[in-house]
Amino acid sequence: MRFLLPRIIGPLLLLLLIEILFRLGAWEPIAARDSHSGTSIRAKQAVAEWSGPIDYITLGSSRAEYGFDHGLLFKHAKSRGRSHLNLSQPGSHWLTITTISEWLRKRHPELKGGVIGLSYLDFQYPKNGSYELAIAQPFRPVLSRPALYQFQFDRNDLSSYGAWSALFAYRQDVRDFLAHPRKRLTTNQWFAANKPYRFDENPETNRDVCALPWDSLDQCLNTVPTTPDGAAFQNACRTFAPTGARVDWSNLTEPLAPDRAETRAAIQTAIRSLDWPEPPVIVLLPTTHHWRDSITALGGARWAHQILDPLAESGEIVLIDRTEFFDVDQKTRCDVFIDLHHQNGLGARALTENLLPELDRALYQRQL
Repeated sequence: MRFLLPRIIGPLLLLLLIEILFRLGAWEPIAARDSHSGTSIRAKQAVAEWSGPIDYITLGSSRAEYGFDHGLLFKHAKSRGRSHLNLSQPGSHWLTITTISEWLRKRHPELKGGVIGLSYLDFQYPKNGSYELAIAQPFRPVLSRPALYQFQFDRNDLSSYGAWSALFAYRQDVRDFLAHPRKRLTTNQWFAANKPYRFDENPETNRDVCALPWDSLDQCLNTVPTTPDGAAFQNACRTFAPTGARVDWSNLTEPLAPDRAETRAAIQTAIRSLDWPEPPVIVLLPTTHHWRDSITALGGARWAHQILDPLAESGEIVLIDRTEFFDVDQKTRCDVFIDLHHQNGLGARALTENLLPELDRALYQRQL
């Protein structure tokens, strides 16, 4: 036993040391810059290099990344004597939003508030996939475990152990590096030289979906694709097509079922935990008709309002609903989207121009 104990304690102490180092950011210089974690690390480094105050931020998933014209927001805020930086991260959800906010407020206490861009689909559950743990990890507190992490853990999913451990949060990234170290170094060098993180940058999206079977999910599924874009679009339709009856949330009444009550409480708590000096502006971004008509829970948009309306009525948030902004005769325009999720540049600019008067009132002119 005298010799066995050191053999057990030694490796455990080594693992603990590695865990602490990973939590402190030791892996960040090596992490792939084109990964979920890498995008967050690039944003984190850009914040560290930003020399001025940060008044407002944009948070959200890729829907926010593609949904707003960030260059226009940046310039408009600047014309009002404010700074507005885009920190939306593809794949993020409430866990990432709250983690980034907490991290940023400690480093920029002058932060006043910002915009959270999501769709009503992001209010179905309090968590996203376990891959979100890798997105949030670079911003995560070293010692504490924020409340939303409890919803991420699934003992049957190894990647979800990242809710407890930074080693597991970076697990796939470490494996990829060990398999292809030279490729990693080359990729990271390219990003450093050619793709600096910019707070006012928009994705390059000039294409649209007007040549694709856009009218309905059934049309998409039953049309034989003749182009690579058509095949990719059909694959997306297959991925999201429901495999059974859609649940109905159209007329949920109190008392709510346990999972609905837990979801509402968790998301409302997450929003309140932002604790910004000014109420968060939550924008429900345009969502294509396919989701409402064929994919998601019936009454999904109404459910999002059951969560948000009480906060808006109490003045805790400013709620702007643009879910059907691009709908004409119950169908979403094909010229402003690139797929079932994301707007193109035309759509992003049109939406942002429409929002500017309300953002002026809610943010930029609030203290002028």
